[in-house]
Amino acid sequence: MTARPRTQEEVHRASPEEPVNHAELREQLRAEILAEQAAIAEAAEAAKNDPNRSRTIHFLEDGFTALGRVYYRGEELTVEPGTEEWQKTLDGRGLSWLDMSDVDQKIRYKRVMFARGPWPGETYDEADPELTEEQRATLKEVNARRFADTLTPGLSYKKG
Repeated sequence: MTARPRTQEEVHRASPEEPVNHAELREQLRAEILAEQAAIAEAAEAAKNDPNRSRTIHFLEDGFTALGRVYYRGEELTVEPGTEEWQKTLDGRGLSWLDMSDVDQKIRYKRVMFARGPWPGETYDEADPELTEEQRATLKEVNARRFADTLTPGLSYKKG
């Protein structure tokens, strides 16, 4: 029978007669990390296996060329599966470069060029310190409408 792992509070209250078992704490932490990594991998695999989900990425570096144009830092690209543009992202094995991991990108491009999801920050115009909150909200709305228009069916991009 193994003893239950101690909580952090119990460890901090340990008396000199009761030494801290660092090996036990390391093993408990290792188990928690492995469980979290497994849950993340399972969720990522489930999302990756959904053939109908659109892929949105944002560019981290200037100069990435794809689908007939050059992308710059902060721009977004969304591609819908089943479209002509989607077919252009597939390699010979039927895998899309949009699903490349950071490691895969480093191997292919020598650096990470894009990340999954929308750009986390504001556009350059939206970040202008001279804008009032009302002007910033209006600009965000205008940019959302302007860049939401797909220039090609199944493909949309948003300027950073």
